[in-house]
Amino acid sequence: MITKHLKLEYILLLYSLNVMIVLKDIPIMCHKTLKHKHKINKINKMKQPKLTMNIKKDNNDKTLFKIGTEIINDSLMISAAHLQSGSLLSFEHLSQISISLLNDVCINLSMTTSLSSEKPSHFFSFGDYSMYQRFMSLYDKAVIFSLIGFMSGSIGYVLFKQFEYINNVMLWLTYLSIFSNIRYQIVSGLERIYDHYYFIIFVRLINNYIGACIFMWWKTMF
Repeated sequence: MITKHLKLEYILLLYSLNVMIVLKDIPIMCHKTLKHKHKINKINKMKQPKLTMNIKKDNNDKTLFKIGTEIINDSLMISAAHLQSGSLLSFEHLSQISISLLNDVCINLSMTTSLSSEKPSHFFSFGDYSMYQRFMSLYDKAVIFSLIGFMSGSIGYVLFKQFEYINNVMLWLTYLSIFSNIRYQIVSGLERIYDHYYFIIFVRLINNYIGACIFMWWKTMF
């Protein structure tokens, strides 16, 4: 019964996103004069160069380094767990690394992009964004991460079949859209303050460890 409610909530979430994307493109009907419309267009043109500069700042040249750091961290943690259990280089071990690699690439790339040029790529992104726009970035990432979770849950079910399909999908979908979303928003904010290579490695190592602990706890709920 719980999973049915969760499934319904995410269907509504995706539907709400589509509605908002459509509504934002509808012209504002309250403008009564062409002079007022010209003023709005002028303001938008003045803001556009600033948005372009901010997007470039967020999509810096460390993206590939961050993805590589995540892959190495997750691979080492998964390998250490399988080494302890004596199943190193087994099918399960290599499959878990493959799913982790897929998640790392998709999640980190999504943190450098936005569904709309009017929204930041993450909550702490550079730019003169309103609090509403920043909270909407959390919403956007919840939708994107839920789709990544759906993909990971489906692949995990085919490979391991440890849970029922719907449970496995909901496990990954909720974990990524809620917990991973919050963690990577915080990580992006910390890296905005100090974007040094050693600091990136340190922060993301802690992030991966905390994420693994949360996942093991969240897994018991299903």
